[in-house]
Amino acid sequence: MEAVAIIDVLRRAKANVVVAALGNSLEVVASRKVKLVADVLLDEAEKNSYDLIVLPVSANFFKLLKFIVSSKLRPT
Repeated sequence: MEAVAIIDVLRRAKANVVVAALGNSLEVVASRKVKLVADVLLDEAEKNSYDLIVLPVSANFFKLLKFIVSSKLRPT
């Protein structure tokens, strides 16, 4: 729910929002079995630069954080 609200508000504001999924599937199943479909996989998203990265807290939060710390998604 946290991710959906953020994505919705930013897209209503006409922001260019890229939703990235961790792992090898664009489909993400939230804690309450809500299914979301990402735009790209995180491996692909790291090839670009971003003005803002939002990390909604979830069961995979620390897995995602570890990936970001070890990747090129670090802030410049």
